[in-house]
Amino acid sequence: MALITVKNLTYGYSEATNIKAISDVNFTIERGEYIVLAGKNGSGKSTLAACLAGLIEPVAGSIALEQSLIKAEKNNPNSEYTVPIALIFQNPNNQIIAETPELDIAFGLENLGVATKEMHKKVACMIEYCKLKNLFDAEIEDLSTAEKQRLVFGNARILQPALLVADEPSAMLSSKEQEILKSFLTDFHQAGGTLILISHNIDEIKNAERVLVMNQSKLVFDGKPDELLQKESEVLEEWGIIAKPLQKLQDSSAERKTFCSFTDASFGHVDNFSAEIQSGAITAVCGESGIGKTQLLEIIAHIQSLSKGSCQIHNEATMAFAVQETEAALFEEFVVDDIAYTLKIAGVPNEEILKKVESAMNLVGLSYDVFKDRKTFSLSGGEKRKAALAGIFIADPDVVLMDNPCAGLDIKSRGELLSSVMELKARGKTVVFTTNNPEEIAIADFCLNLNDYRADLTQTVKEAAHQNFSKQQDIDPQIAGIKKRLDTMAEIKKIRREVKNSDTLARHFFTIHPLIKFLITLCFIVATLAANQNGIIVIIIAALAFAFFCSYPIMRLIKGIAKIFLWLAIIAALQYLLLRDLQSVILFLLRFFALYIPLVLYTFINTPTEIMHAIEDFLFPLKALGIPVRNISFIFAIIFRFIDILREEAFKISIARLIRRGLGKSQQKKGNRLLALVSLFVPLILRTLIRADALSQAVKLRYYSPTGNTRYQKYRINLFSLLLLALFFSATAYICFF
Repeated sequence: MALITVKNLTYGYSEATNIKAISDVNFTIERGEYIVLAGKNGSGKSTLAACLAGLIEPVAGSIALEQSLIKAEKNNPNSEYTVPIALIFQNPNNQIIAETPELDIAFGLENLGVATKEMHKKVACMIEYCKLKNLFDAEIEDLSTAEKQRLVFGNARILQPALLVADEPSAMLSSKEQEILKSFLTDFHQAGGTLILISHNIDEIKNAERVLVMNQSKLVFDGKPDELLQKESEVLEEWGIIAKPLQKLQDSSAERKTFCSFTDASFGHVDNFSAEIQSGAITAVCGESGIGKTQLLEIIAHIQSLSKGSCQIHNEATMAFAVQETEAALFEEFVVDDIAYTLKIAGVPNEEILKKVESAMNLVGLSYDVFKDRKTFSLSGGEKRKAALAGIFIADPDVVLMDNPCAGLDIKSRGELLSSVMELKARGKTVVFTTNNPEEIAIADFCLNLNDYRADLTQTVKEAAHQNFSKQQDIDPQIAGIKKRLDTMAEIKKIRREVKNSDTLARHFFTIHPLIKFLITLCFIVATLAANQNGIIVIIIAALAFAFFCSYPIMRLIKGIAKIFLWLAIIAALQYLLLRDLQSVILFLLRFFALYIPLVLYTFINTPTEIMHAIEDFLFPLKALGIPVRNISFIFAIIFRFIDILREEAFKISIARLIRRGLGKSQQKKGNRLLALVSLFVPLILRTLIRADALSQAVKLRYYSPTGNTRYQKYRINLFSLLLLALFFSATAYICFF
């Protein structure tokens, strides 16, 4: 029997529209095969991968597993595989769960019940194999895209799957990082693993043992690479395998002026960067992953600032910035509404908007007739990229900045986009885009290679990620306000890291067993609810002393309270009007402060994983009653993890919204400000649902189980923590009973 047998598989996005993502697909997968799954954007490749991984249920057909995979699926120790299938997404941000690489790689092993000692050995080996040894305890947000993708591979590989499905894992990586990831996949295959690689890369297609091609939701080819490439060119173009050769426009440099100039600039891993960007030209920016390509575009767009040096814009021009993570640039429910957003804000008549939307969609190769009624988040990755670019092009900006615009596009779509870029140049536009693809660089008039300005090689990406928050004077004021709020959280995390790595007394509060930290916080809460006014004042003083010993900035506490003080004052005023009791109002305010401080400190001295373990230990007696304690504790960990995710999403949406509003600000009407405000909350809700779904899929791919799990982290209860707990228990008991 084949390893996997797929029969008549069908999956539909919506019964109302009758759109089929995959339709009546049949094929088998044999042990040890190396298969490339190809096809143009929206053909059903990612949906097929999700069905194979069990993330979505097909509406018809079946996926039959070989007996050894069934055993692995049931966690049978007699199985030759640990798990049947692992899946790697194109965007690594959608597949990371824990707060550090070390804990994230360990999460899958915890779910499989691997012994702690064995787990530590396996995690250490995988961290080193994935070239993340110096970043094992780094914050996830401090990792580059390439490092995150290596981490995601490690998460999948450590599970020892029989079948590994990789969905365009190298689409956002530099050539160097692509080779590293390719070596990882080759090692897996040579070790006897079965590999399905979703790819548009012709070289990867040639290197495969077998190729499957999807087109318009159907499997149209199943055979050897040589057989595929012998097909007629018209057929291969239709399937997105090849594209017509591009003809570069003739240079007209004599008419150009300097649009932007950098002098002795430092950003990311780049130092002493001096260069000019010409108006009316196409400029490609290349360099290894994490070096600062994206930051260069953000500096030009006034989203990011330089560490030193200067960036001067020499003429007034409307600028549009298309980010690499296209989902962050989409914030309306329907495709047409999202593309039309800038023109709506500008007050353009509806009839004119529809004409321009159709023109912009056709420019990027997104058929208006096919996609006009489609929901934005039902699009494939490549289709989302096209929609995001159409939303930029529709405003007809003078300068177009694009971060890796061809990532995830099939070869035909990439050719269409590059033709659109050359069309922009022909219309006198300035285009700057990042890439490491030689074919994309070939259409440019100029190329800036940031590798030539590489800074200290010993500097980590984590250090580079934080160095650009020091200067804000070059940033758009509205964007600076948003970034300032993010910087506050970054500063708190930085303080936490410094304290944990120091030799001060504060460090001991971080190393206390999570359950004891939870019980101490519970003491604060119980005492606050039971105490009278004088007792609450004592509790506030004790909480502030605790903050001091933990090295938490007292001014941060004051600023945090100040931000919500107006709402507290309103509630207090209403309480006084209703009760006419000033004493109860004062008690309410004091009680709030006494609860606020320890809760803030609790999140400061604990990671989401520690919070999960603390709640799991606290609720341990409920296990005897059959209550899924781990599910409850895991939900709390996800909530705390999601706070950072939503903050990041709000930032991305706000940036995209401000950029799109900026394109139409010359005609913007005051009456449309409400639309601009709503455009933040509605997409944030949508993005919350999308990220929640992605997170649930990531958890499922790690074979999460509420029972039979083990723990990677080891905690110890020392004398210091016991004495501290005894002190707080005694104080709480005194307040409650005396």
